[in-house]
Amino acid sequence: MIAIAEERFQAPQLWRTLVTSTLGALATASLGLAVVTLLEVRPLAVLLLVVPVLATVAAFRGYMEQREQREHVEFLYESMRATQGAPEFGLAVGQLLVAARRLLRAEYAEILLLPPSDEGGPLRSVSGAEGELLMHPEERFSPGDAAAFAEVASIGSATLLTRRRAVHAFDAFLQSRGLEDAIVAPLRGEDRTFGLLVVGERLGDVSTFDEADVELLVTFAGHASILLENGRLEHSLAEVTELKEQLRHQAYHDALTGLPNRPNLLEAVDAELQRSAGSAAVLYLDLDRFKTVNDTWGHSAGDELLTEFSHRLASAIRDQDLAARLGGDEFAVLVRDADAETAVSVARRMLDSIDGTYTLGCGDVACHVSVGIAVGAAGITSGEDLIRNADIAMYSVKRAERSYTLYEAELHEKLRVQRQLGLDLEAAIERREILVHYQPVVRLADGAIEGVEALARWPHPTRGLLSAADFLPAAEEMGLTIELGRLVLQQALESARRWPDNLSIWLNLAAAELTNERLVDTLAEALKGHGVDPGRIVIEMTESGVIQGSDGALVAMRRLRELGVGLSIDDFGTGYSSLSRLAEFPIESLKIPKPFVDKLVGEGADEAFVDAILRLGDSLGLATVAEGIEHPAQAERLRQMGCRFGQGYLFGRPAPADEVERLLYHEAQTRPQLSLVPASHTAYEVHRCPQIPQKGEARYDEGAR
Repeated sequence: MIAIAEERFQAPQLWRTLVTSTLGALATASLGLAVVTLLEVRPLAVLLLVVPVLATVAAFRGYMEQREQREHVEFLYESMRATQGAPEFGLAVGQLLVAARRLLRAEYAEILLLPPSDEGGPLRSVSGAEGELLMHPEERFSPGDAAAFAEVASIGSATLLTRRRAVHAFDAFLQSRGLEDAIVAPLRGEDRTFGLLVVGERLGDVSTFDEADVELLVTFAGHASILLENGRLEHSLAEVTELKEQLRHQAYHDALTGLPNRPNLLEAVDAELQRSAGSAAVLYLDLDRFKTVNDTWGHSAGDELLTEFSHRLASAIRDQDLAARLGGDEFAVLVRDADAETAVSVARRMLDSIDGTYTLGCGDVACHVSVGIAVGAAGITSGEDLIRNADIAMYSVKRAERSYTLYEAELHEKLRVQRQLGLDLEAAIERREILVHYQPVVRLADGAIEGVEALARWPHPTRGLLSAADFLPAAEEMGLTIELGRLVLQQALESARRWPDNLSIWLNLAAAELTNERLVDTLAEALKGHGVDPGRIVIEMTESGVIQGSDGALVAMRRLRELGVGLSIDDFGTGYSSLSRLAEFPIESLKIPKPFVDKLVGEGADEAFVDAILRLGDSLGLATVAEGIEHPAQAERLRQMGCRFGQGYLFGRPAPADEVERLLYHEAQTRPQLSLVPASHTAYEVHRCPQIPQKGEARYDEGAR
C-alpha cells in the first residue's frame, strides 16, 4: 500500500508479491488443516509437525530477508544511477533526497552540505512529504546544526533517534525541523565530513526507525557521499569555467554599454593588420556635449546618453566592423578591409545616424560627434599606433570645427603644441594672469558708445599677447572654460562698477558654462558683490552652443532673464537653428558675424544674409549688432539697412580697462549723458577711437569669444 501511495510500484513487483502471498496463504491453510485433522485423529501426532513448521517459517523469513536485501540493492543501484545522470547538481541532490525518503519510508529528508571555508556558508536541501525540493544557502550554522554536525563528525557514524529516546544532543536539531524521530548519517569525503544526511518522520503512527534502518541509511549515505563529492567537483569545475567566461567577458567588454572595450579593440586591430597587411582603418569618436550633460543633469543622464549613443553606433556600422567604447565619452570603430575612401564613406554614413538630438529622461540633448580617421599604411604594424593616430586626428577635428578628418603625420607636432598650451593655460589661470580687454559697441546712427564687450587676453611668456581664439580650444580640451569665464567675469565687473551706470557690459559664455548648474547663482553673487545692476550685463552665446545645449540651455537662459541680464545670440546664421526654436529663446539681440558683413561692399557684394537677419530681428522685436566693421562704407550701408549697433576696428580695437576709461572720459565730455565720474583719476587724457588699421596690421579681432 505504501508503494502504491508513493506511486513507485511496478508490474513485476506486484506479480511477485501476489504469487508469494498466495503461496504463503495456501501453506498456512494446509498446515492449519493438518493440525486440526491430527488433533481429531491422534493428538500426540501434532508434535511431528513442529519441526516442519519451524523450518518452513525460518525458510520463509530467510527468503523474505534475502528478497528485501536484493530489493534494497536494486533500489540503491537505480537511485545512484539516476542521480549520477542528473544534468545539474541541484537536481542530483533532489533525487537523492527522494530516494532516501522512499528507501526508509519517511516523510522528511535533508542534506546539509558544508562547503570549504572560502566558499561561504552551509547549503540546506530539504525534501518534504509533497516531494518539493527547497534549497537554502545560509550564511552560517545555527547553534543546533553546529552541535549536530560536530557530534556526527566526532563519532564518525550514524545516529538513531527514536521517538522514545532520552534527552540527546540532537534534540535542538530535530526540534528546529519539527521531527520526532530521525536517523542522522555523515557524508564523508576522502579527508573530512562534508555534510549530513537526515531522514525523519517514519510513515505510520506506531513504527519508528531501528538499527536495520540505520545500516541501510549508512550504506545509502556512503554511495551518496561519492556521488555528491564527484558532483560538487564537477559543479565547481563548471562554475570555474563559467566564471572564467564571465571574467573574460568583463575584461573585454564595457560594463555600461556592453560594447567591446579598449583591450578588445586593440587585439582586433592587431589581428586585422596582420591578416590584411595593413588594409584596415580606425575611427576615433568623441561626444562633444557629454561633459556638459554630466555636469548639468548628473551621471545618470550621462550614462543614459552613453547607452543610447552606443546603440545607435552599433546599428550604424557595417556587419564586419567592430564598435568599442574606450572610456568616458570616447568610442572607436575598427573598419575592416578599408582604404581611406572606404573609411571616410563609413564615417559619413555613421555620422548621419549618431550626430544629432538624443531624447533623455532630462530632455532633448543635441550632441555633435568628432571623428578622427586613421588608415593602416606602411610602417603601421600595431593597433596601438593606429588608434593613437586616429585619436590625434580627432583632436584636430575639434580645433577645425569639422565633423571628421584623416590623420596626417604633421598632426603629431600640432597636438603636442596644443597640449603644452593647455598646460601653460592651466598654470596661467591659477596665477590669475588672464587679462580682460574691452571693445566698444556703438550706435550706428551717431557713433555713441552703448557698451563694451569683455574679451579674454593671455600674455604668454613666449608667444606674446594671445586672443581667446588662440587658447580657447586648449581651455575646452582641458576643461578650463568655467574657471576662465569666472576670472573674466570678476575683472569685467570690477571695471563695470567704475564706469557709467548706463554702459552695458557684454560677456561671452562658452557652451560648457551655459549648462553649468551654478552659472546663475555664481553670476548673481558676483553682481551683488560688486554692486553692479544685472540690467547692465548682456550675455553672449554662440548659436551653435545654444542649439547644442538644447533644453538645458533654454532653462539656463530663462533663469538668466529672471535674474535681469540681457541675452544675445552671437555669430547668428552659422548654427542652423530653426525659426521655431529661435522664438523659444528669451533673447534680446542678434549679432551678425563678420563674414556676412565683409560681403556688403566691394566686388561681389552680397547683402542677402545680412538683410535676412535684419528682417528676422525686426519681426521678432530683436536688436541687431553687426560685428567686424572695418570700413565706413560698411557702417553706412548697415545703418541704411536698419542695423542699430555695430562693433569692429572702425570704432575701436580691444584695449585694457585704463585705455577704455580714457575713451569713455572723452565720450562723456562730448556726450554728457554718460555722466562719467572718474574713480581713480583726477584728469583724463582725451583719446580718439582708433580708426581703420594701417597696412600690415591685423584687421579684426577673431578672439571675441
